[in-house]
Amino acid sequence: MQWVSVMSRADSAADALDEVIDGVWRQLDATPDLVAVFASRHHARAASMIPGPLARAFEGATIVGCVADSIVGDGEEEERVPALSVTAARLPDVTCRVHLINDPNDLRSLDGRTDDEMCAMMVLVDSFTMNTNTL
Repeated sequence: MQWVSVMSRADSAADALDEVIDGVWRQLDATPDLVAVFASRHHARAASMIPGPLARAFEGATIVGCVADSIVGDGEEEERVPALSVTAARLPDVTCRVHLINDPNDLRSLDGRTDDEMCAMMVLVDSFTMNTNTL
């Protein structure tokens, strides 16, 4: 397994993407299997254009992400300023699956999988639209 984290503080989402993609490629030995991207609210208007360049740069990777108030990456945290971070991982012999959950009760849809099929879960929550206590 190999994990890397890169953060850009560029004002432009396009410039930030170029910076984080280049940073990941400088640190990883091969295409990542998982890419998690986190954008500050400064990049929210460009959020829909962020996955495309990541998918082209890291063909075959599972890509997840969200917009947040606080962005963590490369061992640092940024608040109230433009920031875009990418955490990328090479995960040999791991299968990544993405499930969109719109209601906390939807987590029950993951029941019935064996321990071999799912041994870890990453949850990205929009705390403004999802009741995190119920989740």
